[in-house]
Amino acid sequence: VKDKVNFSQDLSYEFRRDPIRGLTWPFNETFVYAFDSFTNLQWILSPKHLVNLNLNIFQSSNLFANINSLIPQSASVNFRRRGASFGFSDAYQFDSGMVLTTVVRYTNFYTAAHGQAAPSPMTINPEGWGGNYFNTSSRNANQLQALPVLQLPSKSWLGHHDIRFGFDFLYRTFTGSSVSQPINLLPEGCTLVKLQANNCMPVEQIAFQGSGALQGSGALQGSDTEFSEYAEDHWTLTKSLSLTLGARVSTQTIGLHDAFAPRAGLAYSFPSWKTVIRAGAGLIYSHVPLLAQDFADNQTRVIAFSSGSPSPYAGRTITLQNVYLPGGSLANSTSPEDLADSPRTFTWNIESETAIRKNITLRVGYYETHTGDLFLVNPILPPILPTTGMNGL
Repeated sequence: VKDKVNFSQDLSYEFRRDPIRGLTWPFNETFVYAFDSFTNLQWILSPKHLVNLNLNIFQSSNLFANINSLIPQSASVNFRRRGASFGFSDAYQFDSGMVLTTVVRYTNFYTAAHGQAAPSPMTINPEGWGGNYFNTSSRNANQLQALPVLQLPSKSWLGHHDIRFGFDFLYRTFTGSSVSQPINLLPEGCTLVKLQANNCMPVEQIAFQGSGALQGSGALQGSDTEFSEYAEDHWTLTKSLSLTLGARVSTQTIGLHDAFAPRAGLAYSFPSWKTVIRAGAGLIYSHVPLLAQDFADNQTRVIAFSSGSPSPYAGRTITLQNVYLPGGSLANSTSPEDLADSPRTFTWNIESETAIRKNITLRVGYYETHTGDLFLVNPILPPILPTTGMNGL
């Protein structure tokens, strides 16, 4: 409806079969089934007021997702996902020229992975994988985000200032489970059939203890609430020089409580050379993974080395406890409530763009980034005597 309502709908269905080299037909293909729907409705309430509503539905199944020349279909994993996302945006321009834009979005995302048959031990030997894929997992995640942004009218003071500031609310939660069956590491020539007939023995066995769920709740779970405020000023000093200055302050219930993230950018043009120089730098804080919050409640890994193993731990069994080690230090462990750090990245870049001819532009740039406080799983085996090690996060 002209100048009133716009509606659009996009639907897609995908079916794909991909052959994998190294396996025999017809057991050498992965299968993908996927469906996506995107619906958008736009209302023009007035020349100064615009509202958008959209709904995105997506789902897919990937059968035999990880097969290769060493992983047959029988030992592979099936991966399934489905989800939906609903959001709206409201943009309103006041008579003063100030613009208020509000975006709200809710997303649900579900994933599941499982093997091809009833749970049974998985085997790995130099010839490849055998048995059934060792892990069965599912996760159901929800996210709600709201972002109001206020753009002020252009101000004049030593040039022109385009100032905006906003607020960001983010709530994330998930529930799920992850249950693993034993993995047997076999010597060359030893297969699952020979193992079941007691004609050979594993060199090493990895077993998993615990339910893979929180005590009494029946599911792993995690949640986080984040609040952020930010402001930005795009300052045009002259026709050739502009600066962008901004900062963001955020707090996370399972991360850093007072993260301050400044950023700055510069652009300078040389009209006679038809060249623009741009540079920028900024500190960015990321979200703490919800899986890290619930890391300690995952199953405990137990490694049993046979007496004939070439490992220095031959004949011993080691239990790897799931613990938090801030900064990778073994001195002190912590609890999920003490995750006081968030992943952060400092990045900067500089580039030059030159118009060589009317339809040819040359751009040369350099980009550098440094990231710290990432959450990594690091199995730490004990010295020879103790029988307890750690899965450090």
